Amino acid sequence: MSKTFTKYSPTPGDTKALDREIAHRLRARRRQLALTQQDLAASMKLSYQQIQKYESGTNRISSGRLFLLAKALGVKPIYFFHSLDSVLETPEEIQSLDNDKVLDRRVRNALNELVLALTK
Repeated sequence: MSKTFTKYSPTPGDTKALDREIAHRLRARRRQLALTQQDLAASMKLSYQQIQKYESGTNRISSGRLFLLAKALGVKPIYFFHSLDSVLETPEEIQSLDNDKVLDRRVRNALNELVLALTK
């Protein structure tokens, strides 16, 4: 994972900062894979302008779209949220994101429910 991610501590009503952080992570992963906005857009059947809006934070990304973007970028959806206070608890967990034991049972169950709902 990139070390450029900031420690984000959500506060009530501060969703814009979270949206910007997710947009930053989207752009960082796309660039890490040496994909253009057009490449990613084509794989998602979107316009490159839509990807541009997601990456600039102009448009918010729905949970379903974020799930599909994660899949297209070869990461788990948690990639967009790691090191956010409410998701992971310790630096050791952050360093071992690929290990399924990272998430506590409640978070893992909630994510599983989300995935099941999105695939119906």
